[in-house]
Amino acid sequence: MQIPENMKRYEFNPVVQPLFDKVDCSGLMLIPNKIYYEWSQFIVKGRDPLNNQEAEFFLLPQFNSPEKTEEFCRLFFDLFFQYKLRQGSSDPAFWPKGRTFKMFQQWFDLKITNVVSSFKWISFNALAVDPVSAAAELSTLPLHPDTA
Repeated sequence: MQIPENMKRYEFNPVVQPLFDKVDCSGLMLIPNKIYYEWSQFIVKGRDPLNNQEAEFFLLPQFNSPEKTEEFCRLFFDLFFQYKLRQGSSDPAFWPKGRTFKMFQQWFDLKITNVVSSFKWISFNALAVDPVSAAAELSTLPLHPDTA
């Protein structure tokens, strides 16, 4: 897909960010590790190890610091763990017993953030369906603080 000319001229300005809105929440990204894939293949023989490998992002309550967000994740790790295990098998008999936060960290890489933004100006579906109209809408946005 070619980028229309009027989209190419947009300059990101750190003072005015018309395309992004802050969301009042923190976030947790879970990235499955090798242990999760091995378990998943054991549960479903012949399962493609690359199947279900995508990271998953969870919106969390807003916290003031990464430490508070990590504390929340430590308290509720097993809810996230069970959610991901259920994607491999809906039968808890196949899930690992004695799950701990340390085990959770071995099965998944955790990425925590207290800054979550939303890309707001137009739906991605509209961009895919009609990129010229989407570009026209983008061209009406202010490019500099003094033109806002």
